[in-house]
Amino acid sequence: MKIVLNSDILLSLKFAQGVLAEELSELCTLCHERGVAIVLPETTLLEFERRHAEFAEKEVSNLAQALLLLDRFSIAHDAVDPQDVVKEPNLVALLEGTGAIVEVVSPGFEDFREAHRRACKHLPPTTEKKSDEMRDVVIWLVALGIAQQSKGAVLIARDGVFHDARVDEEAEAVGLIRVGAVEDAIDRVRGLKPAPERLAALLVSSIRDDVIAAGIHVPDHPDRYHVSNPVFTLDDEGLLARAEFRLEIEEAGVKEFRADLIIAVREGTIVGVSLTEIESAALVFPSNALSLTTNRTLDLEAAATAAGLSDVAGFGGLHGSDH
Repeated sequence: MKIVLNSDILLSLKFAQGVLAEELSELCTLCHERGVAIVLPETTLLEFERRHAEFAEKEVSNLAQALLLLDRFSIAHDAVDPQDVVKEPNLVALLEGTGAIVEVVSPGFEDFREAHRRACKHLPPTTEKKSDEMRDVVIWLVALGIAQQSKGAVLIARDGVFHDARVDEEAEAVGLIRVGAVEDAIDRVRGLKPAPERLAALLVSSIRDDVIAAGIHVPDHPDRYHVSNPVFTLDDEGLLARAEFRLEIEEAGVKEFRADLIIAVREGTIVGVSLTEIESAALVFPSNALSLTTNRTLDLEAAATAAGLSDVAGFGGLHGSDH
């Protein structure tokens, strides 16, 4: 999942000199902890920069007038250059300063073509009452694309066009959730398991058939997998090579299975699984251990997406030991 920011949310928040708005800072910190990327459509970033450039110009003028007023009344003050005092916020740097992954996504040619078509024909999410409908549609199309690629996204937007019932089906088809406030997005992200746990659950799903063949029932519901103490090791190429974690499987509120897992990955293929310290309500294993040889291709890009990473290089931020 990724978080997509619309410009109206950013423009509704207060940005002190070099400081993020409190609620946005909280969201970014939580996204960092959960491994969720924050996406700025280029359209959002450009509008933010334009509006804050206008604000900065006004503040420079106000400060210059204030200094002139002090001089008129012969009130002493330090030499001040308003241009040096008033700084436009660097949004990307501020967001990245929280540790969060930040992606700036530019619309593609097809996004512009489709936005042009919808704007001309007043197709949703456009409306005849707005003069900036083309910009809204571009952001909407970018958000849809991000949700489709990331298997889900949250768009934070106050503008009613993004919450119009006419685009409900389109949003649901790609898993795009729309919220109207940063606080709502915080609740969504807070409900996610930490990124390492989500990656471990994905690995369990990848080897599910092999584990079932060994006689262990593994439900096809990763939300029933409870992972603890995950440690990831990378190979010389920086790709996932080994995963270790404690797995508990819950059915009907009862812990049915527990084991320590070691999953070996070689060049994108899961080649072996070792289970130790097995505790099962239904099965007995000699020495409480089991080893499996597998040949399951692991889609590393999908694994990175499941872990909330921008790309496979982000695995380096998840592992607990080096090769």
